[in-house]
Amino acid sequence: MEAAGFKNLTVDELISMKIQGVTPGYAKEMHELGLQPTPDELVGMRVQGITPEYIREMRKFDSNLNVDELIG
Repeated sequence: MEAAGFKNLTVDELISMKIQGVTPGYAKEMHELGLQPTPDELVGMRVQGITPEYIREMRKFDSNLNVDELIG
């Protein structure tokens, strides 16, 4: 996860990310889309099934959506 920009993650954060399928690639894709989610937000996004494609589609309606709005 350090390669994706996350340093000093706790063991609990790493375990949560692993369980929910948050990969370094997923985190990197979110960063490339201009989002800066926290580890907890990444887990929440993954749990809700938020994909890069979903974000691109939603941005057609509102280009300023933040992480909380996407999860909601």
